Order: sequence, then C-alpha cells, then structure tokens
Amino acid sequence: MFKLLRLEDRIVLDGAAPGEVLKQSSFADLDHDDTFSAFQHNRSAFENDISEPLLTADAIGAETYPDETNILLISSDIADDDVLSGAVADDVILIRYNAGETDLKDLSSLINDALAGKKADSIGFALHSSDAGLQLTRGENVSAQSLTQDIDHLSFWQDIGDMLADGGRIDLLSCNIAGTAEGDALLAALEDISGKNVAASDDASGNAPDGDWILESANIDAAKIYFDADALADFEGLLAVPEQNNPYPSDFGGSSGFLMNEGAEINYPLFSHFRDPADPAATLVFENVSKMAVEPFMGDTGWLTLTTDGYLQGTVPGTSGDATVYEYTIGFDVKSGTDTLAGQSFTLKDGNTAPALDGITALPDLEITQGAAFSASLVDYFNDAETGKNLFFTDNNPPGGDTSWLTFNSDGTVSGTVPNDGVKYTLNFTVSDGLGGTVTESLTLQTANTAPYPTGALPTIDIT
Repeated sequence: MFKLLRLEDRIVLDGAAPGEVLKQSSFADLDHDDTFSAFQHNRSAFENDISEPLLTADAIGAETYPDETNILLISSDIADDDVLSGAVADDVILIRYNAGETDLKDLSSLINDALAGKKADSIGFALHSSDAGLQLTRGENVSAQSLTQDIDHLSFWQDIGDMLADGGRIDLLSCNIAGTAEGDALLAALEDISGKNVAASDDASGNAPDGDWILESANIDAAKIYFDADALADFEGLLAVPEQNNPYPSDFGGSSGFLMNEGAEINYPLFSHFRDPADPAATLVFENVSKMAVEPFMGDTGWLTLTTDGYLQGTVPGTSGDATVYEYTIGFDVKSGTDTLAGQSFTLKDGNTAPALDGITALPDLEITQGAAFSASLVDYFNDAETGKNLFFTDNNPPGGDTSWLTFNSDGTVSGTVPNDGVKYTLNFTVSDGLGGTVTESLTLQTANTAPYPTGALPTIDIT
C-alpha cells in the first residue's frame, strides 16, 4: 500500500534558482521584499498506490474530484498576502512571488518545476487588475492588446495552457475583470492562446461584505478550490488595487515594452502611462534612470535619454533596414510630491511599425457647414501596433492657407468656425507614434449646405 508522506509546510525558494522549487526541503528564511518565494503546502510523495486519495475542492454545483492538481500563485502586491497565503488549502500547491523581482519566465519555470511532469487541473492567479490589464508583475500588464504585441506575454500564456490537463482551467482571482468590453476581450484572447477555459470575476473579489470568491464568468467558487474556509476568514482585504497616493502605471497598452526604428529620432511621452490617483493632474518626476543594452550586449546607451518630465528621447542607432538587432532596457522611478513608485522598467526593441488606419480602408470625407463651428478628433481613425491611440499629429498645410481657420492640435483634435466661402478643404497631416513610425495622410472637409455665397467683391451698378 502506498504511503502518503508529509513534507514541510513551506518551502522557501531563493529567487536566483526558480528551477529548484520541488527539489529543496528547506532553506534559510529570506526577506520577502528582496526575493520572490515559492511555497508548497503539504506536498505529497507517493511510492506505489494510495488507499485514500486526496479530494480537492469543487466548483459550484459540481462534485469533488480525486487526484486533482491545483496551483495558486499569489502576488506580493496583494494586501495582506501573508494572510491569504496562510489560508491556502493543504492539497493546493502555493507559489508566492515578489511582483517587483519576478519576470514571466520565472513564473513559468516555477509552475513547471512544481508540477514535476504532471498536468494541472487548475492554475489560479491571485493578483491585481486595472484598466491597463492584469498586473501579473510590476510593469507587465497583460491585456488583449499586449497579447498581440508582446511575444513574452504570448509565450507565457501558451506555456500555461501546455501545463494544464485536458479540461483544465485558468482562474483569475482579481476584481472586475469579466463583464467589461476590455475584460471580456482579454478572457477571449487568453482562452484562444492557452486553449483552455478561463474563469474571472465580474465584481469585487475577496471576503464579504464587500466581495466574494465567485468567478462568475465560469461559475467557479475559488474559495472551495484553493482555500481552507476557516483560515480564509482571517483575510479581510479585497484583490483590488489598494488605495494609494503614489503614482502607478495607468496604461501601458498592456505592454511592458515598445518597438522602435533604427536611425529614427524618438520623442515619446512616457509620462502618459502614469498617473497619481490622489491628484491625476500632478506633475510627475522621472528619476534614478538606469539603462542597459541587451542587443548588442553591453552596447552604447548614451543615445537614449529619459528626461525628468518623462520624455524618452534620442536617435536610435543603425539605419533603416539594418540587419543588426537592437534591444535596450531602461529602468526608472516615478515621483509625485513625496511619494515614489520605484523599480519601473520596460524594453525598447527594433521592429517598429507605422500607425495605420483603425478598422477602415480610407479616411472618410467630413461634412462641414458654412458659418458653423466644426470639430473632429483624427486619432479616432488611427491605431498603432506598439502604442495604440497614443499618437501625435502634425499639420502639413501651409500657414495662412485656406485651412488657416482651423486650429490643429498635436493630439489630433481640430476645430474652428467654417468660412462662408462654400469650398471644400483638404487637411494634410502626419501621424507619428513617437518611436520612429510615421504615416502621412489627407482628409477632405466638404461643405454640406448649399446656401448662396459671394464669389468675389460685388460690383457697383450704376442706375439712372
């Protein structure tokens, strides 16, 4: 008969050796802020057969299933993550990680090592989410958009799908993911990439009275799957982004990096991706900048500057079509008043594409009315694979020309009062992503009404 051997309740993993998670029996205690940790509750070692298989918790309305393998990853960014980790059920594999020190490859390796060749029935992620997407690690906001742009995001979720058994499921323990257009698009993209079902909540996740543990998109009770009910009662928080006064990433387009063009001059407002929730209009300061050349390794980074007001500037090495691969990583802190968001980073790589028309094949003619106010937003018609709607517009019409009645702004908004001359106007402009990708377009403003108008100065008619 098989014996069920109990290992130590917690196994602490040095962040430098993610592949060691199941091969160690004990380590010296490590500072939670300095390294990510993987914990394993009640791991089971089997020698032949088992007479009394473990039962895992069930989904709502479902029966329990023997021999399930469920994994829960808990981000250090969760408030009271120690309490939540302590509530994980004994038959669930728990992986805790430092969100500021762990990358996606680390997470994938931790899960793979924990499974030791087995397939998981469910892999859960307890983390924060925001308008920018899932905050899997700091600077790695996963969104439907990032999954089409960032190869690391794509590869990670493909790996997760591969580590799940047939019929396995990804559980996202976070607040308000399902039920919005952006959230539902993210869930659909994750299911398409992983090939597995994805469950998420459409309201606050956490303990009552403000939250629950139901993942409504798939009718899953995460509390029954992953936690001990009595211990979970000690967790008083929600899996929402905590109230804070320091700035935080408000939108990375779901991506932790941007693509640039060789030889291009870049001038990108990185500050547009951060805000202070206590004062959205606050001026942010970017400091403690560090730079590293990944490709070519240890190459020159002197060309790249991040200004204190948050502009990325410089002329990218190489020339257009250069076969050399360029990749740079830049790190920085963002400060608002006395509060600081430390340890932010992202990557610049070559391979930028120019902005393109968004879902249309040609720009429409816009109707204008003589003597009436007119306004339009050109950004509505464009999108960029790297920066989304974060685009910059330049008026190419000559000063004092027939479009001088228009005010043309760099964000693509145009406005003015239409003259009573009854003609149509051509608006010529350039769209830039700030990273070397540009496209030049033109758009026609066509008078809609046909009221009479003078074609020139009226003559004086002599009558007798």
